[in-house]
Amino acid sequence: MNERSLRDNLAEKDAELREQLESMRDEYEKAARDRDTNSQAVEGLQKALQEVQTRKSRVSLTDDYGLTPCSAQSRAQKVSRKLRIANQRATKTSPSGRLVRESCKGNTRVDPKGA
Repeated sequence: MNERSLRDNLAEKDAELREQLESMRDEYEKAARDRDTNSQAVEGLQKALQEVQTRKSRVSLTDDYGLTPCSAQSRAQKVSRKLRIANQRATKTSPSGRLVRESCKGNTRVDPKGA
């Protein structure tokens, strides 16, 4: 009788352990599917973020004319320098000695002698 009760106990434990094993397998498979799904979602989000950052950097680095802020500033400095040189030459070559400058808008005249 002792052997029989020992076999029954072992059979019960065997059945319990098999149930636990099956349950753990199911949980593991579910966790693996969740991991794969989340991994794919993260990869998609990373690609989308990179695309947004790339587009943002392109927009912030170029203005309406396709110039970077540095090149636009450099270009403005060159134009300003050329304008200053042209005004100096106009002053030197003016027959009456008066300097008449017109702004880009064409509405400002300056007479350095105040005449």
